[in-house]
Amino acid sequence: MSNEEVSLQSQVAGIVSHIYFTEGTHVNKGDLLIKIDDSQFQAELQKDEVAKQLAQITEERQKKLLAVNGISQQDYDVALNSLNSIIADMKLLQIQIGYTEIRAPFDGIVGLRNVSEGSYVSTNTVLVDMVKITPVKIDFYVPEKYLGEVQKGDSISFTVGGYNNVFKGVIYAIDPKIDETTRNLHVRALADNRDRKLLPGAFTNITVQLSHIDS
Repeated sequence: MSNEEVSLQSQVAGIVSHIYFTEGTHVNKGDLLIKIDDSQFQAELQKDEVAKQLAQITEERQKKLLAVNGISQQDYDVALNSLNSIIADMKLLQIQIGYTEIRAPFDGIVGLRNVSEGSYVSTNTVLVDMVKITPVKIDFYVPEKYLGEVQKGDSISFTVGGYNNVFKGVIYAIDPKIDETTRNLHVRALADNRDRKLLPGAFTNITVQLSHIDS
């Protein structure tokens, strides 16, 4: 299994304006992968910026008048609330603009993309899958009778199809319950996989050393 895996989707619907990654390549956490067209949000933000400037002028003028009892506190509060409302709208637009940028959530490898520049995507569209395979997880089961002999930190060795190598891993997690149907214990190990030879989904043959007898 991959150490981390995610199907990337957009939080807003729209047209894909740019794709910044190459399929099957490594990307770093925070890298911009896909950009959704944000021209509508940008136009609304510019409109609010103009309104904010006018509201600031009004608020400052009302504040001066309030200081000399030229207006009531209520009149000033109306001007201040209007300014704060516009600022809040601008913050919301900035958040929505941020949603149009799909970034890598972790260091990993992007898969085959499902969209092209110019595609319309909804919030349900899977744009691309991304995995982290350094390290990889190895899931396996051992019979209940070996419950007391399998511990965190134990080493395992395993092979996968396509390679003659014997790979190494270390058990790092053991399920706290036994499967009621199979009476097996679910165990998970980690293997370094710096050379990225091991791919998620591969079938493995695993050897766990339960004890050692001195000769």
